[in-house]
Amino acid sequence: MKENVLVLGLGAYAYGKERRAIFTFKHMPRIKPFYAVSKWEDGSVSLLLKSEEQESFDAPFGYLGRAKPLWTLVAFAHLPLLWYRIIRICLGKKCRSIVFLCLSSFTSAFLPAILLEFFWKVKIVFYMGDIPKKNFPYRMLGQFVNKLSSHVIANSEAVKRGFVGIGVREEKIKVVYNGKVLQSPEKFSRMNFRDRFGFSTNDILVAFLGQLSPNKGIEDFIEAATEVLHRQNNCRFVIVGDATALFKDFERKLRESVQALGLTHSIVFTGRMLDVESVYESIDMVVVPSRHEDPAPNVIVEAMSYKVPVIATRVGGSIELVEEGQTGFLVEKKSPSQIAQTILRLIKDPVLRIKMGLGGRRYAEEKFDIISNALLVERAILSS
Repeated sequence: MKENVLVLGLGAYAYGKERRAIFTFKHMPRIKPFYAVSKWEDGSVSLLLKSEEQESFDAPFGYLGRAKPLWTLVAFAHLPLLWYRIIRICLGKKCRSIVFLCLSSFTSAFLPAILLEFFWKVKIVFYMGDIPKKNFPYRMLGQFVNKLSSHVIANSEAVKRGFVGIGVREEKIKVVYNGKVLQSPEKFSRMNFRDRFGFSTNDILVAFLGQLSPNKGIEDFIEAATEVLHRQNNCRFVIVGDATALFKDFERKLRESVQALGLTHSIVFTGRMLDVESVYESIDMVVVPSRHEDPAPNVIVEAMSYKVPVIATRVGGSIELVEEGQTGFLVEKKSPSQIAQTILRLIKDPVLRIKMGLGGRRYAEEKFDIISNALLVERAILSS
């Protein structure tokens, strides 16, 4: 008999946090998850849940923040309905635990969580993939997490340190890295993605995958690409992903800058792709140029599982995930020249690319197997 669990905190777009949660819960044999999906999501989250045969319900989770005052007012106006939906679904489905995926969802669902824990003994668990800021509001949240939670599961040591920094007791926190379904290497194919976008078998493909936002370092990626292209003519750069509603103007400016440089043939925006597996099967290296304390980038885990070398900035959880010189290289943040030099090094040394790819695959098998890691998360939830 499976234990029903209510999962709160899926965002409006099917990015890293959403994929991490959905794929992890899918591989738990003793837990049946029910997901709350924001009524303002763009459709990609519902599509991902449907493709993975996961049950969900609509809930008016909205944006809370100073950047969009109108959105915040709308979200506040919907809070009573949100609280009602959470309590009704939790009790109706007889959920024994609520799992929060981020602190913003906890802020929105704070009241029903307290009521469900106090009156119906519903356990509260935090499965975190973000490093909290060390300011007063987050320290206050840390105190509530301490008092209300049975367990805090962090997807990197960097996230764990962040929660300890806002006052969560260290003994409450368990680190479980993001997992990945490890496809057999014999099934890899390099041609699907290349054929679709007109890349030849001789092109060296360097990829950025993720949201197009300033803190992801995409501007550094484009600057590094420009430097490399001045010295190499057999290299192409692909940008896989798009911007959320907050950063559509930023994405437009990125595209315009590439067009102004006359490099639209060599730096290709693919938009968001649901079949990112075809990208990893086709590329020669991945760049993760984060400018912020990225907690545990899924891109690194996914790239290693497909034997793709990684170039990442020395921030957050990336330092834990990349074995310097074995599975990839670490560079300083906001350092496009360092990124360019490292790309050139890997372009000129195909043997090193293969060696790092194999090293990454071995590391992924040891650390990032979805089945093993999902069982660890499941055990923490059930033991709460």
